[in-house]
Amino acid sequence: MDARQLKRVLKRAAVGLVRTGSHMGHGSGDVFIGFTNGNYMPEEKGGELLSIRCFPENQMDAIFRLAAETVEESILNSMIEAKAAIGLHGEVYHSLQEFIKDSQYNGE
Repeated sequence: MDARQLKRVLKRAAVGLVRTGSHMGHGSGDVFIGFTNGNYMPEEKGGELLSIRCFPENQMDAIFRLAAETVEESILNSMIEAKAAIGLHGEVYHSLQEFIKDSQYNGE
């Protein structure tokens, strides 16, 4: 992918956040970072034209969908695997894992 395409894909990561109930707002701090090594740009060669390769534009929809699904699945997996935690002032933050175990034992 070229840099422009990668930037478009990174914007789709926000879709994965939204699908899991997140919202974007002032100060939400959502940062998406991507790297590409698709094209090597040699030092200046005195005005020579460079040949650049990029992903076919007509196939980008699948990549956009995969970017959103990857973020969504990562969030869901982290929520399911998280353990309960105790806060600074002793408050208990329960995990989804506790509720999943309870529902399995209760036959739900």
